[in-house]
Amino acid sequence: MNNFQVEYLHWTPLFWLGIFIGIVFVVIIIGKLFFRNDYNTLGQQSLPFYSGTSNSLLQLITASSLYWGFKHTIDAYFLIIKRLFISDVEDFFQWFIIIVAGMLLILTGVL
Repeated sequence: MNNFQVEYLHWTPLFWLGIFIGIVFVVIIIGKLFFRNDYNTLGQQSLPFYSGTSNSLLQLITASSLYWGFKHTIDAYFLIIKRLFISDVEDFFQWFIIIVAGMLLILTGVL
């Protein structure tokens, strides 16, 4: 029986580096041809977009205010979590062991 020779499939880092540089070069060329270059980082384009208005007062809204409804909805969950974790390293380690053990039981098919 003939042994199939695969000498041409050796890993050549220079070949793959050349392919990577070629792909980067093609992406840069395509980007220069098709993407717009009139983006102004100092003007109105770089400001946050709030539902079609560019009011400067709306730009003072923080993320906690923006997602208030979401935080209010899952507040009960966070109260339970805060009682379980009292920022003690032993608690974090205990919960890590419990979660990993549960995952192993699920993965092995016991549960």
